[in-house]
Amino acid sequence: MSSIAEHGRPSEDGRERARPCWLGEPRRSALVDCLLLLLAVATVAICLADAHGVARLLLVLASACLLPGGALLTRLPMADPLEALGLAVAVGFCIEAAGALAMIWTGWWHPFGWALALVIAACAMFALDLRRSVAMVREPQ
Repeated sequence: MSSIAEHGRPSEDGRERARPCWLGEPRRSALVDCLLLLLAVATVAICLADAHGVARLLLVLASACLLPGGALLTRLPMADPLEALGLAVAVGFCIEAAGALAMIWTGWWHPFGWALALVIAACAMFALDLRRSVAMVREPQ
């Protein structure tokens, strides 16, 4: 596993080293990406089913806390999973607050549209990171 300081340096065979994964190792990153994609799918499914209850509340809250910030953090290397969790929640709330502020300023108040845009963008970033993590796992050492 290469450290963050080794990013971009050529290896012994002359090829440039890959960027480190956002949770340290590719297998852990792939697992977390899959779990967050599963959370997004479950949240969309329960919202489309028009269910009202504790399950919907918990899924929407977990998605709002983890998806936007986690998607942005896939671009940054994080060594500690707890640090990544805390930053994902904080950055996610900042992204959502910025979107709410833009909706207030423009007078275009559509929180469902903003939530849908966030989920689509987050899922796209998780899918790209998952593809990269799987490629790193399959790559011979």
